[in-house]
Amino acid sequence: MVAQSKTQPGTLDMSVNFQEKLEKLENDFATNEISETDYKRSRWHLLQEAKEQQATVTPVYKGERPRETTDSMGSTYCYIPAGSFMFGEENEYSELPAGIYIAKHPVTVKEFMEFLEKSDWDYPEEDLEQMRVASPQEDCPVSYISWLDAKEYCRWLRKHTGEYYSLPTEEEWELASRGPDGRPFPWGYDELDGTLACYDGEKHYDATVPLGSFPNNISPFGCVEMVGNVWEFCIDEVDDPRNPHILRGGSWCNDSGFANCLSTTFCYPPEKRVNYGGFRIVFLPPDMLEEYRNAMEYEIIEPEPREQSKPGLNVICAAPEEPEGAPVAQEEPPPGRKALKKLGAAPPAPAAAPTPTASPERSRPNVDARGRRSTELKQVKAFDKSDLAEMGVKFKRKDSADEKALQTAANATSSDSGKGARAIPGEKSEPPPPKQVVRMTEAGAEVVPDTSSDRRKTGDTTTTKMTTAAYTVLGLWFGLLVIVLLLFGYNILNR
Repeated sequence: MVAQSKTQPGTLDMSVNFQEKLEKLENDFATNEISETDYKRSRWHLLQEAKEQQATVTPVYKGERPRETTDSMGSTYCYIPAGSFMFGEENEYSELPAGIYIAKHPVTVKEFMEFLEKSDWDYPEEDLEQMRVASPQEDCPVSYISWLDAKEYCRWLRKHTGEYYSLPTEEEWELASRGPDGRPFPWGYDELDGTLACYDGEKHYDATVPLGSFPNNISPFGCVEMVGNVWEFCIDEVDDPRNPHILRGGSWCNDSGFANCLSTTFCYPPEKRVNYGGFRIVFLPPDMLEEYRNAMEYEIIEPEPREQSKPGLNVICAAPEEPEGAPVAQEEPPPGRKALKKLGAAPPAPAAAPTPTASPERSRPNVDARGRRSTELKQVKAFDKSDLAEMGVKFKRKDSADEKALQTAANATSSDSGKGARAIPGEKSEPPPPKQVVRMTEAGAEVVPDTSSDRRKTGDTTTTKMTTAAYTVLGLWFGLLVIVLLLFGYNILNR
């Protein structure tokens, strides 16, 4: 693969220089001329320098495995060697502990239809119609699928072939697309245009396009079209009650702000099928699977940060690099925890909580029905009102009558503070003691409850009922008299 960089007229292309340094470093480490610690430190510093110069380097293969291989189904996979690389918007230090094979292209309609025909997976006819709209040809990447569909496809392949398949982790996907040098696009630093990817830009697309339509959309490891056409599902999950899953790379219905190696979006719930989602898979032969599991048993130690003369350069959809280079190593870091979960191995013991740093957490945007990103999705851990409000949860206001009663009670309390406490609605208070009187009986004087107010109430009620009855009778007699007079007048007029 030809090294490339984005340079200005009259400047020297630095890619060749960085490429030579990287090849020499790899050779020195292979011949045991430098220690593993010095190798990691020198390699990380070299990648940072290349990133600052916006220079790209070709991955150096040590010849232990072929760059491409095919499985028993005839699908092609590209080899991703182990090593350090830049990950995420802040270009953090990350490391792949052992090599993997990742699919050269995303799963096509033809491949997914074979899975549906040979399995009993539930995929209704109406969803097939939606798939044909989103992916009209059999060599298009399959779309209108869910995260569960992609997982079940991998399970079916494992059962059908006896070999290991899985969705990639987010780190594995990003390394396969960006390469070790942290480029923003698979092809390097050249700006995105209509000749490089299927996205909503110079040309408007209504669906995916067949693979091979963009021959320059190829990653440093040989993976095809990791940007545009379809967002690709990863195996990672997010700590959120809605159980969202991560997709990477942008799609046919997104603009240029999302068609790059750094864009991240989400889809939830896991059974939801979307017309912008697809996937590619990881393939591990038995010896590589064992090697990968063994590599997870060793602790990954990050190299010491180097001193930088200036901050790193920004790339599309990425935050500026930290001036101090690689992040400070934590105690018992858990890299590969997601991969361990994917492989089914027992994860290492949880590490102690790291000391909070000043660097902000990466925001993880969500998308609407057409895959456009928003900032609704949060990694919610404490359900207080501020978190729920950000998630769109509305809170019911108190009843207005209760609010008025509370306000009236508060005003009365403040104005009559010397007259005793006021009752507040909703609070239980003791009833006042009944009035008592002294009554003389044959046995002598005794204290009894005062029932005079009750008698007055009873008398008042009786009087009210009698008055109402009298008015009713008078009304009936008056009405009868009016009717008689009307009839009498009618007879006189007709004579």
